[in-house]
Amino acid sequence: WGSDTCLSAREIRDTLGVYYSLEPEGFRSGKGPARYWRIKGPGTPADGHSIGIISAVTECFCDACNRVRLTAQGGLRACLADDGEVDLRAILRSGADPDQLVAGVRQALWGKKESHAFDINGGGVTYKQMVSIGG
Repeated sequence: WGSDTCLSAREIRDTLGVYYSLEPEGFRSGKGPARYWRIKGPGTPADGHSIGIISAVTECFCDACNRVRLTAQGGLRACLADDGEVDLRAILRSGADPDQLVAGVRQALWGKKESHAFDINGGGVTYKQMVSIGG
């Protein structure tokens, strides 16, 4: 990806704003990282419907992120844009008790950064393909 080929959330809203009025609804619990907007367009099929925009690159949503990823290799990642992970497979294979597994999960969650790096170095710092990360 590149910033010159990315359509920002602002550009999406501005384009829709030519045709409709948009009222922010914010995040919806349990509905992923999108921010939602209610479409107001009296007399149009879109009136009253909502649109969700996932804006990870152009408008950080880290403050509301409730996602972690478990890789196919057993690594628990707190952020898609960070290569850091806790090796839960190693914990499980070592015969650890449940408390040690819980400690590993907590370690990953407490390591969750305040903000991602999607906008740095051409799209983040992760060096793995999405399919291996679980994204």
